[in-house]
Amino acid sequence: MLTHYFSITYVPDDCDNELLAGRCIAEFHKLISSLKLIENNSFAIGFPNWSEQSIGNEFAIFSDNSELLSAIKYQPYFNLMKSEELFSITDIKPVPNNLPQIRFIRNQSIGKIFIGSKKRRIQRSITRNNKEHTPISNEDREFDTFHKVSCSSKSKQQQFILHIQKDINPMTIDSKGSYNSYGLATNSKHLGTVPDLSKIPFYYEDKLSNKDQ
Repeated sequence: MLTHYFSITYVPDDCDNELLAGRCIAEFHKLISSLKLIENNSFAIGFPNWSEQSIGNEFAIFSDNSELLSAIKYQPYFNLMKSEELFSITDIKPVPNNLPQIRFIRNQSIGKIFIGSKKRRIQRSITRNNKEHTPISNEDREFDTFHKVSCSSKSKQQQFILHIQKDINPMTIDSKGSYNSYGLATNSKHLGTVPDLSKIPFYYEDKLSNKDQ
């Protein structure tokens, strides 16, 4: 169960929310990897200001371990962005009781609908069969709202896209709190949820009043 959290607000009004979210996720992933929590991660991330237009200007990190959460909060990148007055970072706070649970999902199925991904899979299929043919695609389908976040992998030295969706009515609640190494749920293996911070009374009013801190 996720008991504590802190959140980061991107201060500039005209910033690229998806770009900054990707950098925050990369820093989070780097620490999770260094702690060797790739296969058993109980830390999660969320986007309290999510909308259909944008992933929002806020990035939240949750855990049941406030000490390790503090280690994430004081990562050099976060401190640098705070010192440059580009980030506003809250204290570590207890999660209020009785908040609804939501799920932020990395949906890798979405990537498969894009042309580049299709071409790569077709080429792999051609190589495997050692003959030219065009597999029939049955992936032209619609998805609910998602946001694309560009993220970097230092181990693989490459950029990739995370396709993230928000599920406001999860059918199941994973009591073990299972998340992937990016702090997200997945379609099947990791079904962890996070508290919906946007439902805290006066949450946005408090954020506005603390923006200059």
